[in-house]
Amino acid sequence: MNYIHSNTRELKEIQKVNFIIDNSESFSGFEQLEIIQYPKIFLFIDRIIYEKYRNFVSLLNSIHGNIIITKIDSDESEKNISRYSNYIEILSNGACSKKDLILAVGGGVILDVVGFLSSTYMRGVDFIAVPTTLVGQSDASTAGKTCINTNASKNLIGTFYLPKVVYNNTHFLKTSTDYSLRQGFSEIFKYGLLSSQKLIDLLVEGEGSLYNSQMNEILRIVMNARFDIRTRNPLASNLGHTFGHALEKYSEYEVGHGDAISAGIIMALKFSLDQGLISESIFTKVGSWMDEIGLNTYIEADINPIELASLMCKDKKSFDDTIGLVLVKEVAEPLTSNEQPFYYADRKQIENFLIKYMNNENHVKKGCWKQLMENGN
Repeated sequence: MNYIHSNTRELKEIQKVNFIIDNSESFSGFEQLEIIQYPKIFLFIDRIIYEKYRNFVSLLNSIHGNIIITKIDSDESEKNISRYSNYIEILSNGACSKKDLILAVGGGVILDVVGFLSSTYMRGVDFIAVPTTLVGQSDASTAGKTCINTNASKNLIGTFYLPKVVYNNTHFLKTSTDYSLRQGFSEIFKYGLLSSQKLIDLLVEGEGSLYNSQMNEILRIVMNARFDIRTRNPLASNLGHTFGHALEKYSEYEVGHGDAISAGIIMALKFSLDQGLISESIFTKVGSWMDEIGLNTYIEADINPIELASLMCKDKKSFDDTIGLVLVKEVAEPLTSNEQPFYYADRKQIENFLIKYMNNENHVKKGCWKQLMENGN
């Protein structure tokens, strides 16, 4: 006699994160974290931040006497299997246990890869994020998305793993270049389009510059927006990212992440306009805001539309020859389709759109990526 038994059980794991926003030059807010409870701290820190902010490193050493320091270059080349393997060896050789702490200090690249490292080593070691760029403070540290790249696509391997604490200190941003700030403002603007007119108003008011009187409020709104979107769907915040990630990969990461995303936002809006999903007035209004803030809206003139569509098929929201996009129908009103946050288009539809788009001289410019790299660095 055959015996078949089916028993469905549900297991929910609750992760919590504490966000701290501080603007003190002495980093006094960091002393509240009580990291002394951990036997060892494995610090992965941006090489440039290590040199520029010796007072922060000195503070760490004064709080805790057993810190193993690894300096990292803030470059997309760090986000690969080979480098990840090297970092595993550092933890293993240092006898890192689940009672120890991994501390990441740097921008989005470092937060992505060290977050992934923390989530996978021994199936999870406590992790604190100290983002030092605007991209890190507004996006990479806020929703527990960790990742590394592969040859096929950007951020293809990853987990969802929240830090115990995210310590944002806007003092770190004072040494950021205009280029670096623009990458962060692109991500912040995206959250405004998805959920907050007030956020857009604050960005337009500041014209894409760093002004501490409003920055704390901007970060507070972004964190709440990011988390609210994360609870609905982890990928629902990816407005402009299906186009943008493909642009990054196509350029071999010559174009900055924020610059690619802001160009991707314009492409997503133009696609929506062509499909009758938004009005001409919305498209024009959003483009005007982006110009006022100083965000990039251009892509290179020599992009092959067929190759770009192929890269978009490898996006996490896509499957087979169906490409998933996050779109909006109004400012602060994401578009939903069949109760899902994604709009699906077939590959041929996207190819035809891109062929048409490449002939639109308003947002296509030869040499724009090189110009973007030079502008503000």
